[in-house]
This record gives sequence, structure tokens and C-alpha cells, in this order.
Amino acid sequence: MVSPNTGQVTTIGRLGLNISAVNGFDIKGAAGAGVHNPRDYRAVAAVRAHGLSLLASIDVASGRARVTSPLLTDVVGLAFVS
Repeated sequence: MVSPNTGQVTTIGRLGLNISAVNGFDIKGAAGAGVHNPRDYRAVAAVRAHGLSLLASIDVASGRARVTSPLLTDVVGLAFVS
């Protein structure tokens, strides 16, 4: 995990998926009052795993990935728009 406030990189935990490629990743959220709280963020990744293109949510507190849905095609890039 990269802190949006300091840029410091911290290892959180294993994803729990056998990912062969990451085709897009974004985190939406902002630290309230300058304090990092994982519940303030939502992380999503477009990945290839087990031969499939998948959309996965990433728990920023544990690092664990959860498949949200299959994708019909490979994705190149991913971003939240506010």
C-alpha cells in the first residue's frame, strides 16, 4: 500500500488470488483529518487470474482480494471518476 499522504510504501498482506497480470488499479478515498484509516478508501483492480479477466476489490486493511465480477474482455487501465 502507498500512503497518499506520505508516499510511503507498506506491505499489507497477500492478495489470496493467483494473479498473472494487473491491467488496472485505483484507490478512491481521502484521509480524514490527515489520519490514515483503511475504511476511508476503496481499492479496485482489473486482473487476470486463473485464465480469466476479473474485477477485484482489494481490502486495504488486510490486502485480501475478492472477485467482484468477471470481465468480458481484458481491460487496459482503470480509474475512479469523481
